[in-house]
Amino acid sequence: MKTRAVLSAIGPDRPGLVAKITDFLLARGGNVEDSRMAVLGGDFAVILLFSVDSAGFETIMRDRERLAAETDLALVLRRTEARAPQDEARLLWQVKAVALDHPGIVHRLSEALAQRGINIVEFESHVAPAPVSGTPVFSMEAAISVPASVRAADLRAALARIGDEECVDIDVRPDA
Repeated sequence: MKTRAVLSAIGPDRPGLVAKITDFLLARGGNVEDSRMAVLGGDFAVILLFSVDSAGFETIMRDRERLAAETDLALVLRRTEARAPQDEARLLWQVKAVALDHPGIVHRLSEALAQRGINIVEFESHVAPAPVSGTPVFSMEAAISVPASVRAADLRAALARIGDEECVDIDVRPDA
């Protein structure tokens, strides 16, 4: 029987970290199924889902400090289960937002979604200088899982209010 587990790690960025992590898992029978990786500031961050047999998982758990020492990464490993089916039908939507950067944008948007029982499935944001002025511009994209009971017009109106209050251009639509 296969064990599914999540590995997350963060530490100083340098070439070869992905190769070290995947070599470590592969040598113990692990197979990477899903992953997200990014360099944030000067640090590398990874979260990945892998599968392995029970003996391999025990070996990974036993040897994880060796990987941490070799990579200088802070590691977290834990078993996970397949996601339980939702009681209610859900629809996948996309949210995009752009604004002059200021504190509170992510909080306001995520809070509005949470209040409606909407789960954030994927989320990515960046702050980069505008091409001509160099002014910091915030942009984000998110995939959200919306309960079928949430009316599209209500969701759009709530996000439009936040957009007006925070001076954020927000686009929300069903995933194509």
